[in-house]
Amino acid sequence: MARVALLSDTSGSLHPGSRLASTNIDRLFAEAGHTIAARTPFLRTPTKADEARFGDVDAIVLHGEGGIHHTDARPKVRRLLEAAVAMKAERGCPLILINATVAALDEASLRALAAFDLVVVRDGESADYLAPHIGRPRMVPDLSLAMPYEPPAGPRTGTLVIDSVEPAIDLRLAEVAAAEGLPLLRMDPRVLAGPLYRIRKLPFVRDRLARKSRPQDVLARVAAAERVLTGRFHGLMFSILARRPFRAIQSNTGKIRSAIVDALGSDERHITASEALSMDPAVLAAVPDFTATERTAIAAYLERAQTGAKAMMDDIAALVRR
Repeated sequence: MARVALLSDTSGSLHPGSRLASTNIDRLFAEAGHTIAARTPFLRTPTKADEARFGDVDAIVLHGEGGIHHTDARPKVRRLLEAAVAMKAERGCPLILINATVAALDEASLRALAAFDLVVVRDGESADYLAPHIGRPRMVPDLSLAMPYEPPAGPRTGTLVIDSVEPAIDLRLAEVAAAEGLPLLRMDPRVLAGPLYRIRKLPFVRDRLARKSRPQDVLARVAAAERVLTGRFHGLMFSILARRPFRAIQSNTGKIRSAIVDALGSDERHITASEALSMDPAVLAAVPDFTATERTAIAAYLERAQTGAKAMMDDIAALVRR
């Protein structure tokens, strides 16, 4: 049994997709016999107090999710990567990046990633980006998919619209939902929380807000729809998990298009930001059913997500024993 320090943990997130990925990470490590001995919040550089809490650990794991990108504008990402490498050197234990979308890193960040013992990205575009810098990393689909799930067999109704992290696209999706009379699902924690967002760190407030964004409730809403139009990466992941036909709009990195290509072999269900902003609402909301080929591809992608997660844990176990 290994003791693991988990950096950039998303278990405290109010975002349902991040919480589902975190739940699956906890389960994967527990099933492998590992204990997560300490955690730091998403993208926060560990403090001296954090490092003291870690004590003796057998591995350091950094949960990248959608955070490892654009370090010129987001220097906290570089600081986190460099701090993780320094912790590895001090403790002499393996350093692992999991479940990451990676893009637009500066040279210092790329040098830091080269010191990781294992890098696991969640999409093919990230793997292609890193290959010439650190060698080709392992690619495992987003860990929100790393669990068995069978959509309920009940009735399904209409098209569900899911928001976006990009303000202009978010507004456009709200306009489409209103124009076409479609339900709009908000995943944005600030919208879910409303005025309470300012005091979200208070325990009783966080518990209340967490109940409003439970992953199982969001997944149930997606599964109850006939099809989905989404501007969020995890809206896409929930649609795939629920086997619902989707169209997905470009986000702040290439992760949405990349995941669609990984799953289906083409980007026909991807919509660029410029297309979304200029397209007629009725056309934008017209999500075609899956073809038989696409249904087969989605099933294979979900299988890769589960077998890939297991292989990742086997790799981590081998590093810990080394």
